[in-house]
Amino acid sequence: MAAGSLLDSDPKAHDELETLLGRTRLRFPPEAERAFRADYAERWRWTNRVAFAIGLCTFAAFGLVDLLATTHSLGEVWFLRFALGVPAAAALLVISYTPAFPRVMQPASAAVVLVFGVSIIGMEIVIDPDEIGYHLYFFGLAPVTAFGYAAPRMRFWYATGAGWAIFFASHAVGIDHRLWSTRASAIEFSVILALLAAVNIAGMIGAYLMEAGSRRGFVQEMIAKRERGRSERLLENVLPGSVAERLKRGEEVAEAFEEATVMFADLVGFTPFAETRSPRDLMRVLNAYFSRFDALADRLGLEKIKTIGDCYMAVGGIPIPRTDHAERVADMALSLLDEVRVLGRENGCPFELRIGIGTGPVVAGVIGTRKFSYDLWGDTVNTASRMQSHAAPGEIVVTAQTFQRLRKSFLFEGPRMVAVKGKGELAIYRLRGRRGSPLQGTSNLLGYCPSEPVGTRLTGLDPLRSDTSENTPPTLALREKPVEPRA
Repeated sequence: MAAGSLLDSDPKAHDELETLLGRTRLRFPPEAERAFRADYAERWRWTNRVAFAIGLCTFAAFGLVDLLATTHSLGEVWFLRFALGVPAAAALLVISYTPAFPRVMQPASAAVVLVFGVSIIGMEIVIDPDEIGYHLYFFGLAPVTAFGYAAPRMRFWYATGAGWAIFFASHAVGIDHRLWSTRASAIEFSVILALLAAVNIAGMIGAYLMEAGSRRGFVQEMIAKRERGRSERLLENVLPGSVAERLKRGEEVAEAFEEATVMFADLVGFTPFAETRSPRDLMRVLNAYFSRFDALADRLGLEKIKTIGDCYMAVGGIPIPRTDHAERVADMALSLLDEVRVLGRENGCPFELRIGIGTGPVVAGVIGTRKFSYDLWGDTVNTASRMQSHAAPGEIVVTAQTFQRLRKSFLFEGPRMVAVKGKGELAIYRLRGRRGSPLQGTSNLLGYCPSEPVGTRLTGLDPLRSDTSENTPPTLALREKPVEPRA
């Protein structure tokens, strides 16, 4: 199982995470194990560093005890302490500040604990029987072993290896001191070994529980990240990316835009079609249309706002302002006419589009506390909706403001005066196509070419481009030809 698959949202990845959560064995599949080890080393780097800093200071401070415990063996004892144990811990501290530390943290930590133990065993061996410290140093092995299991957060097998290595190395003291030669000394030495073995057993239990807990925590964190990623993806599907980021930061989303272009596209003929189809067929067809519309909006750098029944609403120029919003919305509207004809042939649906476009100031924001919605308000939105109502099937009707933005680069019919509810008499224009190019379909946009094109074909549009001014046509590889008006 790849480490990246831990964050996948498919059911198989979920089952894999649940399986890992229930494991008692201290090992994951290879890729997951590598991810865990890297996370573990980074998580416990500081703890390991502090543990060995304290261990180094404590080990060095016992040099003062050496002054009391030894007389003529002090040189050998200090050599083992300050030329072997202290430098080993100091070297580990230096390495802990390097990028290589996560890879060597476990074996290096085990090695330093073992060096501490071997140094103490060496001190016990070199000290003479008539000195005060004879047999005293041997008792230092128990705290060193306990330190290795608990303080530096070594994983189970490394801590166990270091602890039992110290235990078996300690037998060298019994051999050197001939503690097996008499019954009394053998019993005394056996008691000390039993104490050391008990420390190892208790340490193994503790190390196992700590590592098992760390592994469970790692998997639970992966599950939380996967769920958090799923929630964020759902949020980004509902809201524009920049808006979703602001919401995640706890910001209020409400802002005014000086100018944007709003489009409403209504499927004509959908209502009688819906009366003869099953709900499943209805959803399949509607999803096919609106999914293609979404792809066009994404390709052109526009923002889908919502669908209202069989009406599709999109906008250009928000949430990220751009100067060519009207041109891009017009290109999408022309392309949608072709889109509907192609989908009609594919699905046997006799739909046409009525499209209305308006340009002007809008207010945008997120409303709701449970089901978030990014929406638009203002006269521009209402007027664009009225334009869609005044369009005939197969027509694109725009306001005078939109016409002024597009008239140098697009072809129009009109104006004609219409009575608009709440606005009175308004001049409206019918968008026909782009100047200087024969009108074609949208094959370059989504990979097919209608045989009876109505709109325009987009062949070179960069959805991130926003440097088109009012007096400069956008740099699109488009061609146009006159289109006969629909009946």
